[in-house]
Amino acid sequence: MAASNIQPHANPDARLVVQLHTADDCVGTFSLTCDGDDRLQTGIVWQPGPPARETTQVTLMRSTRGADDTEQLISGEEWRALEDSDLEDEFLDRVLRGADAAAITAELLSVNGVRVGQKLLISKVSSAHGFDDYNVTGHPEVHRFTVGHRIQAGDKFNLYCRDGRKVGGTWAGSLEASLKRSLKRLASK
Repeated sequence: MAASNIQPHANPDARLVVQLHTADDCVGTFSLTCDGDDRLQTGIVWQPGPPARETTQVTLMRSTRGADDTEQLISGEEWRALEDSDLEDEFLDRVLRGADAAAITAELLSVNGVRVGQKLLISKVSSAHGFDDYNVTGHPEVHRFTVGHRIQAGDKFNLYCRDGRKVGGTWAGSLEASLKRSLKRLASK
């Protein structure tokens, strides 16, 4: 996310204060304002200093003229998935204008990915060279997998583990079923 040192509007229609909470107890704060169609964003300020670990939670505090302030949360995993898909600016714009953060997160990420279970997010990152390439967020071992364009039930596909291993999965007819079966088999080894 590109942050600038632009000063926010003096009397905006809406203001969104964003706090990024990290695993090493740092908090990064920045704000966005809109006045009509103009949107401005401040630079991020980290306290007590820049983080060395990942974002664990994002707090979104919105205030508007003539309405009650609201506060919403999304997980660090969801925030990283938005960043990985270069969707954080669109997400912030929509929350700034009054959208529900959870609904927008689900909508934006479902365009590029599929949720498998409650904590696993699968996002397609490429469709080149005869296969689809997916990133996996939220799994302790697997971070990526690839599926051939002409895959059939029973065919093999590749899963890439965080420790550098490449293991084979068996296609079960759909992305979700295949991944669930393969991850279950991997966990039992």
